Amino acid sequence: LPGQLGMAVLRGHEFHYAGILAQPDAPPALARFATVAPPTEAALRLAYPAAAAAAEQASRPAAELSFGQRMLQRVEGLVTVRQGEQVLVGAPASGVLAEARTRLDAGDLAGTVATLDRLDPAAAAALAGWRAQAQALLDARAALATMAVP
Repeated sequence: LPGQLGMAVLRGHEFHYAGILAQPDAPPALARFATVAPPTEAALRLAYPAAAAAAEQASRPAAELSFGQRMLQRVEGLVTVRQGEQVLVGAPASGVLAEARTRLDAGDLAGTVATLDRLDPAAAAALAGWRAQAQALLDARAALATMAVP
């Protein structure tokens, strides 16, 4: 049965057919997907660019700006200049988001989520939905791994 659940997680299928979720001791990380499909890593990869763009925009200050400041903000929206981890020009969150994207592209979903923990509060709030989906997938995988161990 854990094999069936594992395949459902990988394919993004709901688990209602598996029967195990009807049990009162079903792991909550899996039970939440009894009637809705879990997120897939592929779907998370496809959704990341839009979520990251929203987080990057949210990390920029939203105060009233002078004409010169608005022009600088437009340039910063087009270009990011970093020195190591420090962003010199651009959205403050851009370095963290780029590192998270690299980890996601490498298949390191847990590393991606851990990297996103370094976002400023505004950027984190903008990315909260995506991050919650990624964490739900990680939790489901962990629950399956626990179930597979005799």
